[in-house]
Amino acid sequence: MPIAIAEAIARASDKFNGYRFDLVQDADYVSDIENQHEAEVQSQVKRQTNIGNIGLTTPTSAISSIIAAQTPLTPNSLGINQDVDDISYFSYIQFGSQNETYRMVIDTGSADTWLPSSTCQSKSCLSHKTYGDRNSTTLKITSQSFDISYGSGLVSGIVASDDVCLANLCLDDVKFGLSDQVSDDFVNYAIDGILGLAMSQASKESVPTIIDALVHQKLINKRIFGINLHRAADGGTNDGAITFGGFDESKIVNGASGVNFMPVVSMTGLWNIAIDDVFVENVSLQLRNRSVVLDTGTSLILLPYASHLHIFSDPYTYKT
Repeated sequence: MPIAIAEAIARASDKFNGYRFDLVQDADYVSDIENQHEAEVQSQVKRQTNIGNIGLTTPTSAISSIIAAQTPLTPNSLGINQDVDDISYFSYIQFGSQNETYRMVIDTGSADTWLPSSTCQSKSCLSHKTYGDRNSTTLKITSQSFDISYGSGLVSGIVASDDVCLANLCLDDVKFGLSDQVSDDFVNYAIDGILGLAMSQASKESVPTIIDALVHQKLINKRIFGINLHRAADGGTNDGAITFGGFDESKIVNGASGVNFMPVVSMTGLWNIAIDDVFVENVSLQLRNRSVVLDTGTSLILLPYASHLHIFSDPYTYKT
């Protein structure tokens, strides 16, 4: 299945942050890779999201530490705000009859969208903006429950539905989660919930994704989105953005003709693609014929334990 998270993978063979990722262009052995690494992906994919990284905090009171995104000019786009440490990336999305705004993590590593419920008494809920029938007259509560486990945190609750607006695209009666149990891992982060952008097969709520809803309600024509993330360390204006139904060609070298389309090599519902190898300062890390998950919801690079041992066993391979 070809994918087009265009800004996330376009020109990925170029050197970036000292790394060069050479993406496989030949899909002939994709099925072999999938069989070899499916179990590995399943275990690795229960990853640490931005909102669960141990030791990496963005205090909710430190609003000054947020780098606001400029308003994108491309249609159907949202600016992606971030913290000064390049850990959390989020956008403002409106929910319900009163169009109340919530900070939502832009997460390609999960398929579920959720907000903390107004009935939740967890520390994390009490330190963030919650959602309930007092916030919207169009909110509908179901009896369907869900549980989601992240790398260092978990949430559980019930499925609800309401109107959702993002990037000037307004959806009617969209299903998402209302979490009445949120672990303390989420307390110190300046976000309210998660916008899941993986495919519906990965949903723990067992509901269509926001992208599915946008297509079904004919607000976009294709299940495509493009993401550009700004890096605070580079300075300059935060031009990070997500575009629904397409991508911003101005963010890609050579425009649309410069996009590399990669096949998804797993049926888990995640954006899992094959790679040839990984290089650090032009030195191969011997990670050949593997697959990786493209995950905007984590600041970490996760590796199998054996690969980790290989990289750090050679002091000439990795330089601090």
